[in-house]
Amino acid sequence: MNTLILVRGLPGSGKTTFVAALMTGDSFEFSADYFMYADGQESDPARLAECHKKCQDAVRAVLSENSNATVFVHNTFTQTWEMEPYFQIAGETDTLVHTIIVENRHGNNSVHGVPDKTMSRMRQRFDMSL
Repeated sequence: MNTLILVRGLPGSGKTTFVAALMTGDSFEFSADYFMYADGQESDPARLAECHKKCQDAVRAVLSENSNATVFVHNTFTQTWEMEPYFQIAGETDTLVHTIIVENRHGNNSVHGVPDKTMSRMRQRFDMSL
């Protein structure tokens, strides 16, 4: 059975580093960031929806083509609805889903240049279900 692990956290929390530590030879990792910067362009918030769609399509393809893969998706996912497309993909591909929240307890600053005002809004809207 495939496993999909959604890794959530604010920019600079260490999502990418965390996933890199868990990767094995039969794992896949995706992030909207990868699609945002794949063509060498600067980050453009206007392209964010397009990049999330590409990320979802890539995850769907891997889960559809494999039967025992582990797929990590590391995005901010500050609100539950942002994970819904992945829950839908998991349902379509008979995939087990886990969500993990990475906290910034190490005090890193975001390497993504996210303005303080934006970070504050992201902190305020971050929701979770225990």
